Amino acid sequence: AYLEAQYSAKDPKFRSNLAEIKAAIVELSSTTEGGIKDTELLTTRAQMEELLAALEQQNPTKGPSRSQLFSGKWDLLWSTEREVLFAREKGLFLDGPCTGVTQTIDAKGGRLENRIEFAGGGFLQVLSSLEPDEDGNGFSFAFSSCSLGWRRLLEIPLPPFGKGNARVTFLDDTMRVQRDSRGDTLVCTRKGALDVGKEHASHL
Repeated sequence: AYLEAQYSAKDPKFRSNLAEIKAAIVELSSTTEGGIKDTELLTTRAQMEELLAALEQQNPTKGPSRSQLFSGKWDLLWSTEREVLFAREKGLFLDGPCTGVTQTIDAKGGRLENRIEFAGGGFLQVLSSLEPDEDGNGFSFAFSSCSLGWRRLLEIPLPPFGKGNARVTFLDDTMRVQRDSRGDTLVCTRKGALDVGKEHASHL
């Protein structure tokens, strides 16, 4: 109720304040543990969609998937992707809880790396090819390799499979919103952006 009252995307004044929208997304992501608790807190998904809609209306980057801002290392903030949420909630057997999910994008080199890391040193890494769309509003991808690391002792190659496409609906120097062909949404912050935001709240 507090978030709805303070951060409603229906409020024209709120829609005009991009920094407040982004701060509300960060706060709600924390409340839901990155989307894990969305099934328990039934109203939060609708609130997040309101906030994302308000954010997307103010996308400052034309042709985001062809922008220089698209490339870099990103931390996953919030997602609806079931496989990622499962890994974040359950961790890896005997390797502890999930400690982070990152995406590393090299648009010029046509490369995308998704990596889930665990407390004991384990990881799940998927490498993909990446090709921005002609209009720069999205990109296509195809998995090229996959590997599972366990307790810094083993690295097991897994068969890569899957391809798809995604639209980048918001992009600036600190945040990215992406909606893919499976109907999933993810929100990422540029690596280190939240750390800077703790010292300079207006940055986000």
